[in-house]
Amino acid sequence: MTALAANFKDRTAIAAWTREHGVYLALVLLILYNAIATPNFLTVNTAQLLFSQVPPVIIVSLGMALVIGTGGVDLSVGSIMAIASAVLAKFVTGGAPITGAASAITPSSSSDESEAGETGATGESGESETNETSTAGESETDVASATTGASPASGITASAGTMATGVAPFVPHGGQYGFFPTSTTNYAHGKEPEIAARLDALGKALHLHLVGLSGYRTPQHSVAVGGYANDPHTRGEAMDTPGVEAVPESVLRRFGLTRPFPGASEADHIQLA
Repeated sequence: MTALAANFKDRTAIAAWTREHGVYLALVLLILYNAIATPNFLTVNTAQLLFSQVPPVIIVSLGMALVIGTGGVDLSVGSIMAIASAVLAKFVTGGAPITGAASAITPSSSSDESEAGETGATGESGESETNETSTAGESETDVASATTGASPASGITASAGTMATGVAPFVPHGGQYGFFPTSTTNYAHGKEPEIAARLDALGKALHLHLVGLSGYRTPQHSVAVGGYANDPHTRGEAMDTPGVEAVPESVLRRFGLTRPFPGASEADHIQLA
């Protein structure tokens, strides 16, 4: 009887430990399985892709945790994310900055506000629309200039130092928007300088922070990271640029760029159009 009770206690302890730590064990097993069975899983590109795709889900999950923790439930998060993605894509396609898309999906004021509050909100909305119109106009000017070789605020000029393509050579800079190569990358081969210049113009026009993660690769390095000895990277014709994944193909082509390969894993692979 004592042995049976001890065995039952052991099983109860194991069950309790599994309930408390099972999710972590499952995560470790999942990582181990993918590391063994999935090609190129343990690479920098995979990690970069995960870090760019997981944050939105984490943000929504944290919000849902607060709702569920207080005894409620919200079934609208999936549809809200889908609507936000669609509205953002339409705004970016039209050349408007992301700030305009954010204001477009902001919920309107509640119906129980006082008349004075509604009047104040209307005034603020009018100012916001004016600012957004001005910003959108500037963005459209940048987009048009990037495709024609004019002289916009985005840094594309027709000066003596301009490339034959009408795009000013890329010069590393500070700030928040534009193209920012990592210190270990090489953008001096083949068409890489022109791609960098066009990505910089794209980032400045659409208020994007584009990271130059991978440019030219030697054939040996390309094979080591899961590529090929003779691919666009080894010819100096491609860049992996996190931050550009959400930009539609039509907008990329307005800047002389293209995303030649389909699929989420190649969404940041950019070449000249």
